[in-house]
Amino acid sequence: MKKGFIDRDKIDWENLEKKVIEKTKISKDSAIVEAITLLGNNHTHYLTKDKVLLTGRFPKAKVDSACLLKVEDNNKLTKIPDVAYIRIKRHGYNKTISDKDYIFNNLKIISEQANSNYWIIDLRDNTGGSNWVMITSLLPFFEDNVLGYSKINNDDIPWSKKDGYFFNGVNNLSKGYINYPIINTIHPRKIYVLINHRTSSAG
Repeated sequence: MKKGFIDRDKIDWENLEKKVIEKTKISKDSAIVEAITLLGNNHTHYLTKDKVLLTGRFPKAKVDSACLLKVEDNNKLTKIPDVAYIRIKRHGYNKTISDKDYIFNNLKIISEQANSNYWIIDLRDNTGGSNWVMITSLLPFFEDNVLGYSKINNDDIPWSKKDGYFFNGVNNLSKGYINYPIINTIHPRKIYVLINHRTSSAG
């Protein structure tokens, strides 16, 4: 943990070790759960040899429904002129469609509303998964540039849009899934992003 945890410089390791040793008096699993909780990062987990997933104890976020969109009785979104909408669903674990279909479906929705001046990008209930697939879906919004980073030990690995494709470091992850480069075609006046208590991780 001291060597590989992403926020290792912010942890009081002496205090963590003391509290974890106390929990070993109960059980090994209790000690592991205590350690993960004290790290404070809900991405961290431990898989036992019996395939039991141990996670930390984190308080549940309060639900804020203030960002709910107005819907008609038939549960469809109200169409507002010059306002485009796309929902970026979680994608990764337990996939319901292939990466290629996911990307194609989202790019099709974007292209059909490309001239809209206002966009709503809905990330509610997007608990994450494959970040590169979701970002590739949104490439029309981005110029060629660095979009973010992953951190591996002390190295920053950039995610970038280059020549219309999505790169993780030097690896072009999207070329096998899109047949042509995606240029920056969406130039809205404003973009509104919706999140809720379940928006997390790669979402």
